[in-house]
Amino acid sequence: MLDLAASLSDRITDIVARIDGWQNAVSGLGTLRDKTKYHTPTPTAALSEGELIALFDDDDVAARIIEQLPSDSVRQGFRLKLESDDSAQATTIARDVVKAVDALQGLQKLREAWTWGRLYNLGAVFVGADDGALDAREPLNVEGVRSVKFLNVLRRTQLQVETYYTDVRAPKYGEPETFRLLQQAGTTYGKRVESEVIIHESRLLIFRGVMTAREPILSGGLLTDHSVLQRCKEPLQYASQAWMSASHLMADASQGVLHIKDLMRMLATNGEGLLKKRMQVMDLCRSVCRAILVEAETEKFERVTTSFQGLPDMLDRQMMRVSAAARMPLTILFGRSPAGMNATGESDTRAWYDQVATERAERLEPKLRYLIELLMRAKDGPTKGKLLDGWEIHWNPLWQPTDKEQAETFKLKSDAICGLVNAQVVQPEEGALKIAHDGGFQELDVASREQALKVVLDRVANPPSPEELMAQQQKLKQLGPGGGGGGDAGGDDPPDDNNADDAGAS
Repeated sequence: MLDLAASLSDRITDIVARIDGWQNAVSGLGTLRDKTKYHTPTPTAALSEGELIALFDDDDVAARIIEQLPSDSVRQGFRLKLESDDSAQATTIARDVVKAVDALQGLQKLREAWTWGRLYNLGAVFVGADDGALDAREPLNVEGVRSVKFLNVLRRTQLQVETYYTDVRAPKYGEPETFRLLQQAGTTYGKRVESEVIIHESRLLIFRGVMTAREPILSGGLLTDHSVLQRCKEPLQYASQAWMSASHLMADASQGVLHIKDLMRMLATNGEGLLKKRMQVMDLCRSVCRAILVEAETEKFERVTTSFQGLPDMLDRQMMRVSAAARMPLTILFGRSPAGMNATGESDTRAWYDQVATERAERLEPKLRYLIELLMRAKDGPTKGKLLDGWEIHWNPLWQPTDKEQAETFKLKSDAICGLVNAQVVQPEEGALKIAHDGGFQELDVASREQALKVVLDRVANPPSPEELMAQQQKLKQLGPGGGGGGDAGGDDPPDDNNADDAGAS
């Protein structure tokens, strides 16, 4: 009875143990003898500062992973669009704001800080705004900004978190509040002395690395974010080893082999000198007559070539693995031409540009918007301290169409506008101005079209009264059908009805 109970207990234990899986007692799959059961993920050491510098400076693929996204994000620049962008004054103000950003090298500074953020997990732009504060540890008085004088780029090696926001009721809970600027100010008795400069986060445009699952706050003023290269570490390592192995195979692609009869006996009987002399003679003959002379019966020379079958496919798979880890298309990361029939790479490029637009909207655009707001609030800024309402940042398209594509797009838009005009949905002047603003027809006289549209809209908004219409009709009757005067206005009298026949005969 006890044996039966023990057997049932073991049976129940087996059922519970494999209730969510399969087991094969013969092959060991799913049991403790299954080798795949012991394959578990383990955390790897974070890349050190020296390793990050070596990867960025010496590895072209790693450098492209870091630089390509920020570079493509700002490559075509941006423009500012106001609510009343159709007026000349609004256009001038928008251009002045963009010029103010360019004067500070705003896009270049933001791109560089974003690059260091992707490499080191922290990059920042210090905004040299004059707000009347005497200490940089004080929050920036946005409404009291007098001038934005400069922008300085800082990286993680220069910044250390000093304090965090600890109030859970605050909107920035858990984020850094102040940073300590690490800079060498001099030496005292042979010791390095660092200046004590504390900067409030509101004076910095901060770019972080990739998100990690670790605790958001660590002791020692370190951020837990990782470099973008952290997840690409092993794929880059394996790909580099594959390429190095391929290079070694190329160096030994063809190996000459000389067969010598009784070679081991020759070496055993102190024939080493004779063997060296034979090899020297062979090399001399190859240099003189470009041929190798061997003994017909006792020697044989041949070349053994290394097979490279399957090597290109293996290298391609390694490149694809790096591309997946870097979240970049193969054509962008390695500059490789598209493979396959009728492949143009257009889909890869468009997918990459979509990703660039997403990352730019999440990481770059808020910083640029904050900088533009500071420039607007500045008393010596383009708007003289007035913060404009209803403005948006419009990035110029990364995809540059060809002349043929531009002509086809212009034709489609023109046909659509002509259809709206024929259906009397819009006025002809409105359609013409739409084409002009889209840049499809630069020779159009915009000023005259705007004036004509203003007259039409004014006539629609203020239609004439019935009395005014009667007066206009009386005036037209007085002018006559030919535009000249009628009756006593000075023209010939119309013929009488009795003289109609005579008039017709004459």
